[in-house]
Amino acid sequence: ASNLPSRVVAAAAGMLLTAPAMAGTLYQVDFKVAYKTGYKSYTSYLGSLCYDDENLNGSGWEKLSLNGNGSTKKGLLGVTFDFKGHTFTEADDTDYPNYPVIKFYNGVFKGLDFLFKHYGNKYHVDKTKFEKNDCYKGYVCYWDPKVKAIPTPAAMTGGLALLASMAFRRRRKA
Repeated sequence: ASNLPSRVVAAAAGMLLTAPAMAGTLYQVDFKVAYKTGYKSYTSYLGSLCYDDENLNGSGWEKLSLNGNGSTKKGLLGVTFDFKGHTFTEADDTDYPNYPVIKFYNGVFKGLDFLFKHYGNKYHVDKTKFEKNDCYKGYVCYWDPKVKAIPTPAAMTGGLALLASMAFRRRRKA
């Protein structure tokens, strides 16, 4: 039992040394698709996406994708969309892995471009509009991007220092 603090410190140090370095900030954006089901009637479906802003320079139009090829930069981490009883992810995009993409103007999030098929129909989340087989079927609303709480090496360093001081104090008492 007396070696427990030193083991915890050693384990935390190992985690710190193997943790990937992250220069950007991770964000989550939740969205709602209002799907037109009749005259003035809509059904809502929810989705979420996550991105790392490390490769954004904040000037003009920019796009982030999963793999960052062509005119897009790497930074999209994932998409989920619950639609008509199914959960669609970035891997369901018809142009995966080059799509989906998310768009920014002067560093401000503007929307998602995500095209998927469901029971033979083609659905498209295109920034603020939702289409079925290239016909307007509704709109997309986004909540403001929020920072995701992900442990970073800097945060882990603080935890490691706390553990080390606890272990040192325990040894002095013994």
